[in-house]
Amino acid sequence: MSAAEGCALRHIADSRRTPLHTYEMRPLRTDAERAEARALVQDRLDWLTYCGLPVPSEDVPSLFRDRRSESAGLFRNEVLIACMILDWEPDLSHWGSIGSGPALLLDHVHTLSRCSDNVLELITVWASDYAARLGLPHVRTEVPVLSVEPFARCFSRLQTMGWVLKWAGRADHDEPIARFELRAERRHDLAALISCTVSFPSALASWNRNISVGPASPSRGPAERRTSAGAPGPRRGSLSLGLKGDP
Repeated sequence: MSAAEGCALRHIADSRRTPLHTYEMRPLRTDAERAEARALVQDRLDWLTYCGLPVPSEDVPSLFRDRRSESAGLFRNEVLIACMILDWEPDLSHWGSIGSGPALLLDHVHTLSRCSDNVLELITVWASDYAARLGLPHVRTEVPVLSVEPFARCFSRLQTMGWVLKWAGRADHDEPIARFELRAERRHDLAALISCTVSFPSALASWNRNISVGPASPSRGPAERRTSAGAPGPRRGSLSLGLKGDP
């Protein structure tokens, strides 16, 4: 049993003493939900600034305003505690050989400051299960290396959850980042803790007839960004805030 699976089972055991579906992962569809996500992201950026740590050069909050983005949120009792942008068919050519093959990309993951829940563990086990149900072998994400000490703590936590460090260095925009990969794995008891209404893309579902297919999402979002030549442009996940721990 992996460390991440053991963590999930402990959460599930705790959930049996509380109402089922304490948490919900769902798409951010309404203007109110997207506004809440932008406020959460801005709060995290303000905290980084307060701590004297660098912030991404990209206008991250605005990404959650774009209805074409496949954004999702983790809610606890209708309170948003984490948000992210999902890409089921990411162009990770800028990762080189370690980015080859299908994977679910978690981009611009932000967690609510001062949240006592083990949010990163919850996101990890959900993403691993969701990718497995899509028939994808891996989950990938990027984490900014803000400074040595915070990153060392973050790396230790992610490693315990099952994330594998694939590469660390400076990205195209000269920002230090680390690239992580997580093995997809079905977690059949997870639904007792986290209900999921994030849809399954029909194009991916056709690759794996063994998964339960939900309604297809009406837009492909970030994966459809085009270059001037008309081809899909690569995702620049190196500008994301990544999987951040709570302060």
